[in-house]
Amino acid sequence: MNYLVVQSFFENIFSLVLEYRIALGIFWFVFFGYFLWRLSKKDNDFVLKDFFKKK
Repeated sequence: MNYLVVQSFFENIFSLVLEYRIALGIFWFVFFGYFLWRLSKKDNDFVLKDFFKKK
């Protein structure tokens, strides 16, 4: 089979990442910081929930 299309696609992505690695690194930290902030907020709400509250 001919994998030249897939190979060139991945080579283009790899070269793009190497060219803009500082911007992608900043984007990576911002994205995961936001993701972890949302996850910790949900976890904190779950922990602070009163499971034994009388209704």
